Amino acid sequence: MGFNDATLGVARKATLSSALSIWGDQLRSSQTIKVAVRFDSLPCASGAATLGAGEPISYLQNFVGAPVQNRLYPVALAEALARQNLNSDGNEIVMRINADVDQGCAGSISGFDYNTNPSTPTAPNKVRALPVMLHELAHGLGFFTPICLVNFPGGCSSTPGQWPYGGYPNNVLDRWSDFLRDGPSGSFWSTLSSSQRIASARSGNLVWDGPRVTAALPALNLNAAATLGNRIKMHSPATLSASASVNHFTSDATPNLLMEPDYSQVASITSLDLTTVLLADLGWPLSTDPIVTTTLITSDQPDPSVINSAYTVNVTVNSLDGVPMGTVTIRDGTEPKAASCTANVQSLGQASCVMTSTFAGNRTLTATYAGNGVFQSSSDTESHNVTGGPTTTLITNDQPDPSQEGQQYFVNVRVTSLGGNPSGNVSIRDGNESNAATCNASLTGTPATGACVITSTIAGNRTLTATYLGSGGFLPSSDTEAHAVQSTAVDLTMSTFAQYCSVNGVSTMRRSITVGKVGPYNGPEAITVTIPEIIENLGPAAISPPNSWNCISQISDGFPEFVCTGNYGITPSIFFVSQPMLTYPMRRLSAFIRDSNRALVRGDIADPTLPNDSSGSLTFDPVYTPGNLTVAPCPD
Repeated sequence: MGFNDATLGVARKATLSSALSIWGDQLRSSQTIKVAVRFDSLPCASGAATLGAGEPISYLQNFVGAPVQNRLYPVALAEALARQNLNSDGNEIVMRINADVDQGCAGSISGFDYNTNPSTPTAPNKVRALPVMLHELAHGLGFFTPICLVNFPGGCSSTPGQWPYGGYPNNVLDRWSDFLRDGPSGSFWSTLSSSQRIASARSGNLVWDGPRVTAALPALNLNAAATLGNRIKMHSPATLSASASVNHFTSDATPNLLMEPDYSQVASITSLDLTTVLLADLGWPLSTDPIVTTTLITSDQPDPSVINSAYTVNVTVNSLDGVPMGTVTIRDGTEPKAASCTANVQSLGQASCVMTSTFAGNRTLTATYAGNGVFQSSSDTESHNVTGGPTTTLITNDQPDPSQEGQQYFVNVRVTSLGGNPSGNVSIRDGNESNAATCNASLTGTPATGACVITSTIAGNRTLTATYLGSGGFLPSSDTEAHAVQSTAVDLTMSTFAQYCSVNGVSTMRRSITVGKVGPYNGPEAITVTIPEIIENLGPAAISPPNSWNCISQISDGFPEFVCTGNYGITPSIFFVSQPMLTYPMRRLSAFIRDSNRALVRGDIADPTLPNDSSGSLTFDPVYTPGNLTVAPCPD
């Protein structure tokens, strides 16, 4: 309506077309933004006229691509972010221009000046139509909040609580509320209650706190009254206006801004000043902003690769607005000498290059699209395994060899690979037994070497096995080496001596058992000496052990015996066992050294020295009496 006017229709269309083009050049959207425009009668009186009105047709939330969930976005912005039509064939913006202004309803203002040339002065008593249309289109694009500023009983809805005074439709916040900040409290509107927002809207100290507007503010050199704490003030007069409050910049700004509540001559009729960057704060992609890109590593084959061997990395770079051109650089790590390659992005957004990794292990490929003046840079990462290939492990030294049981000795190893310098650990064992000695060597240096101290506890010809466990892509390997371990076990000798003699006048058969060490003395060592207690035809025995030895009498295999434990020393240990003589002849005598399992270690047997008696069979009394066989006293 109004475009078919015989006098002004063509001019109105031309001005509207210019306004749409200006905004179209500022914003980026893959969707057509449809605007319902009417030249209609709006409130108008001498000195006070509503020049126009614009707003979004609807608001959407939680759509695909929404930067923030549970926030209302004007439909035109929602479609730009979602890159799809979200309202079928409906319009996104509604805009009305007051046709009555052209009829002189505003008194001294005789009508709109539809000239779109910024260099042409405004006609006398006219209002430039282009900035009015730019202003109202900005409201429809998102410079508008659906907060209810009408203090009716039900707020802005006939359903109580659905759209309350100071609240939002269905009580869902809009994106605008995340940038409106109450100056005195410093709180964003998204955190305030309905009553607190109403108070803030009337405070005169409501500000816009968005990064793009704040960054652009210094260049405008606005007067101090237009800002608060380096933030642009919003229109928040003490008397609320349902259409003007909050939805405009402050009217105190000098120079004038496009989005002030009242028409004021701006510096240029095409000027958008802070309006564009406020829309950018809301999420609008600007035509001057680099286009967002997505880089993706689609393949890296072969994976795993072998160190110093080539593999191919394929990458795609995508954008929602055209095919990004330029270069992609790929690195296989952050080290200064990490492998890299560079490829040109082809017509379908694809790039490919050949890498040769010089470090083994689990690597991280990073593909970085450099971007250009039109497209943003972007990157992607992908894990890639680089094996070091086969390795060779070598035991280079094991000294001293031979070693003694319980003696420490060093084992040195070296691990090499044609694919680089291995790292990690080498495990060394001196046999396959569960209790075989072990140690671990850490590899360092170039070539990779390591050493550890091992203590073999099993005597004999041992086999050292060094096993490289593999690390960083280098494969395991092992080596063996013979090593002799000399026994330090007790090497004892035992001798027994038996004789007839008397103790306190009692005929006695007395034995002495001597335990000694063969070879050099290496310190005391615990042993067990077992001595049968009862010898045939003899009475109860008594034992006199050496100092520090302990002997007990026990039954073993049905026969009594003495079991003596102690330490053999540098001098031989002598045990004396005495038993009363009952009859003659006697049988040979024995004594044994056994281990903890009663296994025989050493043993000895002795025949007693017989008294001089030709009968060969004598009977002795327990107590010596004259006339019986005389036996010499037992020696001390």
